[in-house]
Amino acid sequence: MIICRKGENREVIYHKKRFEILNTLRNEAIKIIECLDHSGIKGYAHGSVARGDVSNQSDVDIVILNYLSPPLIENSIYIGGFKIYKTVIIQATPQSTPKVYYYLDHRDKTVVSYPLSKLKEKELYFYKFSGIIDLNGLKKGLRVKGVDKRLMLIHPLDYGHYEECILDRSGYVAKILDIPESIVNERIYMLGKREIYGRTGVFLEYTLHPGEDVLEAVRTIASKNRFFRESIYYGWI
Repeated sequence: MIICRKGENREVIYHKKRFEILNTLRNEAIKIIECLDHSGIKGYAHGSVARGDVSNQSDVDIVILNYLSPPLIENSIYIGGFKIYKTVIIQATPQSTPKVYYYLDHRDKTVVSYPLSKLKEKELYFYKFSGIIDLNGLKKGLRVKGVDKRLMLIHPLDYGHYEECILDRSGYVAKILDIPESIVNERIYMLGKREIYGRTGVFLEYTLHPGEDVLEAVRTIASKNRFFRESIYYGWI
């Protein structure tokens, strides 16, 4: 993904096919979030599905913002008729809150994630940076502003969207998205670094073995990794 150029902006008009893709992805997101909602779990869609600027390569990213019992979340998914193809625990950096990712299709395009400890305030802001929407907003057909991986700020329009590069505009973007300017600068730095060096991997990534449950995996990782253990103990064990 190539990041934008300073001053770059354009209006994008969606064709019929793009709106069909958006409706399909949003309907999938609604089904998943409703499954969680029936168990009293608050879920959100974030990223392109929340903003509306989807393509046929877009993922359905569902996030739960607080730690809950893994069996409760898993049972909600199963009861809703979905299958968990793969479960992965990821800690992006030694300072990041570890998260669990349930992949609900064999292509890893539909995922439900949640933290294994209380999210830090700046981690919550990261979701606002990319765009996040709840079940009610999805059902109403609302779309939210947010920044994509090109560092383009997406402003939803009835017929498409207006996009503008956020480089050298962190104060403006912070005001639009109601987040601290430091968060905008950090995301610009991280996504810019990714363009220069490519994906450099994450601090920790653990794929659960068949039959292994999340709590068992957490204990295994915690016994071997001090940073993971301290992150978990911070608000959980």
